[in-house]
Amino acid sequence: MAKQVILAVLLSLGAGATAAFAQLPPELVHLEPLAGDEAGLLDAVRGFDRLQCELADWDMDLAEELARSGDQDLAAEKMEEAKKRLALVEQAYTFALKRYPDNGRALTYYGELIYDYQGDHTKAIMMWKKAAALHPDLSEVFNNLGIHYSHTGDLTRGLVCFDKALELEPDNPDYLYNLCQIYLTQFPDVAKQRQWSLKKVYRTAMKMSKKAAELGQDYELIQDYAVNFFAAENFQLKADWREAARYGAGIHHSEIVGLVPNQALVNAARWYLQMDGFENEQLLDSRLFAWQGSQVSAAKPEQADFLDLVAEGTASPGGGSAAAHSGALAAALVAMVARLTVGKPKYAEVEAEAWQIITRAEELRKILTDAVELDAQAFGGILEARKLPKVDEAQQQARAEAIYAATLHAARVPLETAGECLSVLRLAARMAEIGNLNAISDAGAGAQLAVAAFRSAALNVRPRKPSS
Repeated sequence: MAKQVILAVLLSLGAGATAAFAQLPPELVHLEPLAGDEAGLLDAVRGFDRLQCELADWDMDLAEELARSGDQDLAAEKMEEAKKRLALVEQAYTFALKRYPDNGRALTYYGELIYDYQGDHTKAIMMWKKAAALHPDLSEVFNNLGIHYSHTGDLTRGLVCFDKALELEPDNPDYLYNLCQIYLTQFPDVAKQRQWSLKKVYRTAMKMSKKAAELGQDYELIQDYAVNFFAAENFQLKADWREAARYGAGIHHSEIVGLVPNQALVNAARWYLQMDGFENEQLLDSRLFAWQGSQVSAAKPEQADFLDLVAEGTASPGGGSAAAHSGALAAALVAMVARLTVGKPKYAEVEAEAWQIITRAEELRKILTDAVELDAQAFGGILEARKLPKVDEAQQQARAEAIYAATLHAARVPLETAGECLSVLRLAARMAEIGNLNAISDAGAGAQLAVAAFRSAALNVRPRKPSS
């Protein structure tokens, strides 16, 4: 079932709850004191919308992964959580529109919810058209209409709406970016509509891209601007890298702090070399890295060493060690998300808690890392006990007791691993709620790893449980 269809079903199931707007659920009671403040109420609803939709997306992605792995019960639980989040957002907008039915922002944002999650484009377009008619100075709604029309085959109306949005807000980097992408991807039709040459379409798009990058001061917009120079080939134009520098892609000064994406360095080399048909393999560093990579592979670093040991076909390390390894990786992701949260003004209110989570995550990472070896040793204890002599009755009794003790110990190690993984899962879920939204997928990955590690550890407890 397509994701959009699933979302439509979820929202249709939750739609009945929106009629009972008078009694807000606990998650929305903070809206009641703002009922008399139209602007304040919409700001609060919009903030709630963004957070809950981010979390709902995460829940649904996790549900799909769980369903693919065969865990239908947990997948259904995650889909239910997503349904509740989206129903709450819908109820928040219903609450706002009941009090301010002609509020343009509410109509626009609610339309976005319907368009993106319910897939009811007709209803969303009707709401946006109403907002545009009531508030012809509301740029956001024209940007939304421009995106819709341009991607559904009506480029004429799409361009009219984009032009209106930029007329109202000429310095909005998102609008500039959106129209630039239409120019670069639908350039033959744009050239016909505008009655421009392909060269003019490209250069106009690049001016908008540059302006968006300068106004937005956003890494992705700057990166898009740099990448857009490579689109010159689609317009039968030769990319002029010196002209790119005049457009703002030149180097003002440089300072390398920490890790630098390799592609950024390659792009710098491409600009300075000014070579036609440039290939990465022409860089000496690329060849050296390839050679060094082969040497590293031959040396078998610790990570590769562990994987090789698991794959060898020996009794250990096995599932228990792999579970502990996965749990340690999950804890590392939790610590990463927490570190990306601290020090950011936007997350100042949760900084103290994030530091506590970092400390706990690092403790769990060490415990689980140690458990990788402990599990292998514990299973080895069983094998050693089975090697004990059993000639007479006394030896048989001693051997049986040794096997029992070793087996009990070997079951205890993955059991403790499972408990630590549950702790990691709780931390991951908490960071998904309070952490940096730009790293929410990393928190989700940590949670999924923790779930898999927990289940894997639990599987390794039962086979080792001493028989009575």
